Amino acid sequence: MAPSGPRTVFDHIPKTGGTSVAAVIARAVGEETRLAESTYPHHVIIASAGERRFIGAHIWFYAGERLSAGWFYATLLRDPVDRFLSQYHFQRQHREQVLSGAINDFVTAASVRQELETYLEDASSDIRRSYTNAQACHFAARLCERPHELPDRQLLEASIASLEDYDLVGVHDDIQGFADSYCRALGQPEQALPRLNATRERKFEHELSRQVRDRLRLANAVDFALLDWARLHSGIAPARSPDRRAAAVNGANFGTREIEILAADFQGDEKSTHIAVSPQRISVRLTCRSRIVERDLTVGVAIRDSDGTTVAGANSKTLQIPIEIAKPQNFVLRISFNAAFPAGAYAVTFALHKGLTHLDRCYHWVDNAVQFSVEQGQDSEAGIELTIAMVKPDSNLQKFFGSFFQKRTSS
Repeated sequence: MAPSGPRTVFDHIPKTGGTSVAAVIARAVGEETRLAESTYPHHVIIASAGERRFIGAHIWFYAGERLSAGWFYATLLRDPVDRFLSQYHFQRQHREQVLSGAINDFVTAASVRQELETYLEDASSDIRRSYTNAQACHFAARLCERPHELPDRQLLEASIASLEDYDLVGVHDDIQGFADSYCRALGQPEQALPRLNATRERKFEHELSRQVRDRLRLANAVDFALLDWARLHSGIAPARSPDRRAAAVNGANFGTREIEILAADFQGDEKSTHIAVSPQRISVRLTCRSRIVERDLTVGVAIRDSDGTTVAGANSKTLQIPIEIAKPQNFVLRISFNAAFPAGAYAVTFALHKGLTHLDRCYHWVDNAVQFSVEQGQDSEAGIELTIAMVKPDSNLQKFFGSFFQKRTSS
């Protein structure tokens, strides 16, 4: 008989023991463990959950996003220095993949190539954020833009306010107790916690020099305060109920809007959102406005099916397509691709940001900006050509070409 308890989301902060917890909860609800090792948007994994009763993933929220009605949310915090050291040494275990080019993530590569002291002295914002109040910033990001720029007191207040919406908060110090409470909340028997995905050959805080210890503890003052709060408030909060939550927002629309998307529409012969036979070339015009100078703008594109599964995606940074906004102005981007997809309905998300991901600085993210459907589809693994053209700043035509490849996700 299928479990009768609530459906649940486990918000897995990396290196908090979440893989072990996910294995217990998946087994409790009678599903396979599907803990995502990549980071996914919360609203997308909710939309694509289907009949699944358990979601365990490294997830991110957009500012102002609500937790979804009918889901039981749980999360686990850990001593921030211990968590970071586990993460740093875990990333160092990927040395062969980094050196071979199989992994090109900047932070992972830096962990492999730099000893801890050198890593902590690196001025890169991505590296600083990897060891600075990472847990507080994760939760506060659901309430505000750029939480890493907040003063400590405001960051703590925002992270606590976000955590107060969760149904169950635990601490790594008592991870078995957290797992037991989680199982009881789902109406399932308690289970022994396995020890999975543990970091090998790692250092602990007492093995560090005093200078490194002090640096890490100072960088994580808010995370330590948040952990103290969690220890006082760990367990199930009876005042909260997933059934009383407002319905989830259907589509994200967030960002600083220093550069923003004003409108998105189809161009040329593709004004209709209906495609009789794929592949067919689709062109979308993004009318944008910039209030700032941005020498290195990234334009991101993601195409999702009706289940919310991403079937294709890329951005101008990964394609090495330079886009410069030389002065505050209105401009138009023309983005085109071949709709080589199976029959069905699709929606396109666009994002304007800095760096490889929107987490560096997101100017504007718009889900479901345009939608189209395919009647007679083509299930192809071939690469899909993408063209990004800045067609109007001050009548200067600049074209940038690239290609991105379909990313198939099994259902």
